[in-house]
Amino acid sequence: MFKFLSTIFVMVFISLTTTNLIAKTSESAKYGLIETAQELDTILDDLLNQLKNTHEQFNLALEKEDYQKAAKLQCKKFDIYKKIIDFTHENNTLDRSEKYGAAAEVLLKRETINLENSKMTKYLTCK
Repeated sequence: MFKFLSTIFVMVFISLTTTNLIAKTSESAKYGLIETAQELDTILDDLLNQLKNTHEQFNLALEKEDYQKAAKLQCKKFDIYKKIIDFTHENNTLDRSEKYGAAAEVLLKRETINLENSKMTKYLTCK
C-alpha cells in the first residue's frame, strides 16, 4: 500500500509540473540570488526531478529487498520534501508554489505515518 501511494504521489507530482527541467544557466541561481520567475521554476523543477529519481531508486531497492539502501533513500525523500516545502514557502509568489508545497507537506506527513505504522520512525531510520 505504501509503495502504491508513493507511486501515485510521484505520478501526480510530476503531472502537475507544467514546464520541463531546464538547466540552470545563471550563476546567480547557484548563490541564491534569484532574479526571475523562470529561474525559480527551474529550481523547483530540479527538486521535483530529484524526488522522482529518488522515488524510482527507492522502489528498485525495495524490489531487490535492499532495505538498508531503501531506508537511506527514504531519508533522502524526506529531505527533498522538506526542501520543496521550504522553497515554496520562501517563493510563494510562484504560480505552482501553493499546490506543490501543500502536496509535499501532505506526502511528508503520510510517509512519516506509514513509517511509524511499520514500527519505525524518521529518527530511527534517518540517523
